[in-house]
Amino acid sequence: MIKQDLPWEGNLVEAPYMVERNGKFHLFYSGNAFDKPTYAVGHALCDSPTGPCTKSGDPILSSSADAAGPGHNMVLGNWFVYHAWNPTQAGTDPKGRTMWLSQLTWDADTPVVQPPLRNNPAEP
Repeated sequence: MIKQDLPWEGNLVEAPYMVERNGKFHLFYSGNAFDKPTYAVGHALCDSPTGPCTKSGDPILSSSADAAGPGHNMVLGNWFVYHAWNPTQAGTDPKGRTMWLSQLTWDADTPVVQPPLRNNPAEP
């Protein structure tokens, strides 16, 4: 359905997840290497569950000051569930990816995902 052909995707696209919304099919996928801060989530709008699909371009969810390498997502209503790792581990082999939850809203057919953000900024 899609291949890695955008610079941010690196050498890999994986972890597809499709949602039907208002009769349109939205494909969410991860791109790049999971252990790099450039790992992110992309979006494509598809004509059917089997394609063809048109990518949105830039990632819809990428690293923030609070979490790096978000990916492997799923949609639960107005929530986007995914994993990410501690950004202080950049340049190492990150261990202990944790589950994150961000709000998902829509601007017409474009998903808008809140960047990874800790509820309590005082937490380490």
